[in-house]
Amino acid sequence: MRHCTPFFAAFGPLLFGKPRKSALQRLLQSDRPSRSLSQFQEAFGHLIPQALLAPKSSGKNSRERIFPPLVTFWAFLAQVLERGSSCRDALWRVLAWGRYEGRWPANVSEDTGGYCQARARLEDETLAQIGSHLADQLQRNTPRGHLWKHQHEASLARALFKLLAAGDILLADRGFCSFATLQAILGQGADAVLRLHQARPADFRRGRRLGRNERLVTWTKPLQCLKHWDAQEFATLPPTLTLRLLRYRIAVPGFRSEEVVLVTTLLDRQSYPLEALADLYFQRWNVELHFREIKTLLGMDVLRCLSPMMILKELAMHRIAYNLVRALMQQASITHHVALPRLFFKGSLDALEHFAQAIHAATGKPRKQAALLQELLRTIAADLLPLRPGRCQPRAKKRRPKNYHLLTAPRHQMRVPSHRNRPRA
Repeated sequence: MRHCTPFFAAFGPLLFGKPRKSALQRLLQSDRPSRSLSQFQEAFGHLIPQALLAPKSSGKNSRERIFPPLVTFWAFLAQVLERGSSCRDALWRVLAWGRYEGRWPANVSEDTGGYCQARARLEDETLAQIGSHLADQLQRNTPRGHLWKHQHEASLARALFKLLAAGDILLADRGFCSFATLQAILGQGADAVLRLHQARPADFRRGRRLGRNERLVTWTKPLQCLKHWDAQEFATLPPTLTLRLLRYRIAVPGFRSEEVVLVTTLLDRQSYPLEALADLYFQRWNVELHFREIKTLLGMDVLRCLSPMMILKELAMHRIAYNLVRALMQQASITHHVALPRLFFKGSLDALEHFAQAIHAATGKPRKQAALLQELLRTIAADLLPLRPGRCQPRAKKRRPKNYHLLTAPRHQMRVPSHRNRPRA
């Protein structure tokens, strides 16, 4: 029998107790379920501020929904870390978790439309804050022994020069080597090590001689403002810049050029000798390897979302996923005193996928989870890349693709010849 007091509604809970909450209300109002939605939440939950994924007091994420931001975020992240995971797979993960916990309504639709709409409701600002928070954590936790004489190095575009701080070093290729770029870096109190642009001659007969392959040179301000520079900023550039020009030869087989010319704002040759700067620029290739890890190993070479708004969210989630794996590798490097460049990203990703399932199965057993997490770090630290200095890395594919036609039209319009589905030469 339903008890109610129509004239004094406030006395109802006092006389008859509070009504039972629905399964959905218990799910949405619980700060932390007894078992986390994703094994990745168990592994990475401590790295992400949960307040950023809490329901908003107002706006599009303020209503009680079947897919709140917390659930949607971890399901979306699992799609990124598990390459090729579809929205249907993510939806089934959520449904299986909710029904196993007994906290999910039985009449929830298995159509992926609701989950896709929930992904669209994830705010770009929230994803950007999570990504920036992870990047700041990685920066703060980097041991000083892993740095090259300074606290930070970044090879970013001019729009991000404002993030450089005093004492930072920007390491970049010849595409960034220009008078205005170098002055913009110096204006932030930072320094730069760049490869000399191919359009600028490397004349070691001019300037003041510092050593056999070192010169102190003076660059003059360009006569005309470039298209991508603001006229007011160009007007504030100084008339000249004093830079250091260095030259060395590469004797490793397989590299394109035998001679490399660097230009740097680090003028002190005692603190920054030629050999150290040459070794530093050799490490720039690691940036290309990091891009390969993001595009190939995390599958960002093919984006699955269909709208520009969702493409931006997918890119943000790939950034978060990559930094989470990198944070795990950094923690393993610090804990077991292993050089971070020796750690294997693919091996770390594989170890994470398997150990995260065991950590997730040990929910409610904090000591067991802590032991499994330490074992995960030990496994990552033990899987080291072999030392292969000077190894040739040709830009070529080992396996040949299948000799099929390219899908150049919608499937219902595509017509393929019947001769073994192979195009004619």
